[in-house]
Amino acid sequence: MKNVSGLNDSTFIANVSSIESIHNQFFLSLYLGGGSSQILQLGPDLDLRGIIQRNGKGPGEFTSVTDMSIINDSLYVYNETQAKILVFDHNKKFIRETKISEASASHMAVDERSHFFLSTPSRSDPITKFSAEGQQITTFGRNTIGEDSRHYRRNSRMLFIYNDRLIAIGRSEPVLEVYSLEGTFLSTTRIDPPEIHELIAYVREENEDPDARGFSLLFFDAAIHNNNIYLLVAKHPNENTKAYDTNFTFLFKYKLNTGGGVTHEQTFKLFRSDQDKLMYGSALAVTDDHKIIVNDMMGKSLLMYEDERL
Repeated sequence: MKNVSGLNDSTFIANVSSIESIHNQFFLSLYLGGGSSQILQLGPDLDLRGIIQRNGKGPGEFTSVTDMSIINDSLYVYNETQAKILVFDHNKKFIRETKISEASASHMAVDERSHFFLSTPSRSDPITKFSAEGQQITTFGRNTIGEDSRHYRRNSRMLFIYNDRLIAIGRSEPVLEVYSLEGTFLSTTRIDPPEIHELIAYVREENEDPDARGFSLLFFDAAIHNNNIYLLVAKHPNENTKAYDTNFTFLFKYKLNTGGGVTHEQTFKLFRSDQDKLMYGSALAVTDDHKIIVNDMMGKSLLMYEDERL
């Protein structure tokens, strides 16, 4: 529907770490380099509505944005390197910040009581719950691989709260887990659509290589809208050249069932408007008016799609 690479203040779309949506508006975090980040507030047509840029290490300031979450019209911003969570209201006004005893988390979710849930893959229980004041309440979660392994990041999960449940989706493991907000394990479902069976096998082989320095991903991002889950899949490299072999990005749509399991609904192929160019979707948001926003890392732009069955 739309391709936006620059905004009306000459800001260009690059190094996007997170996109969150509320009331058909978007908050987009950009890393600018040199310990500087900013958060853009965009309107329904991706027009610039405002900027949060408070670089530094003082109260209300941040140097990077690891993840964001929106609850009760407030924007929660996790700055991993400073081990703190900042809260802004819907007018981008700074409200408060909370120091936490965790500086190695990857994703965050916030419940109605302002409890923080962080994906902490280096711990033996790779999900940690904190109070609104930053005190650790409990740790829980299933460990994919021991924390002593150099591949402990395979424990990383994208976290969401839906219907008073915590949904944890693996980034490099094809699993979706459901927990109570107290940390009780409820169910797990394997996510293995046939279109990416080869990618799942490739990622597992790469991640089990004892000499590998990093770890490979299956899913770059996910979003939950009503009882729909959208999963943005990482690119599949050619075996020999390591070059990416498709000019589209898969987006899988699942229905979240009452019991916690999921049912595959539809598979999308997302292309850029110039379909012969490489499309590399890396961040995702879904809006109330049937729009899907994807950051295209290769095109350095935001792409807007519409799902009429949303």
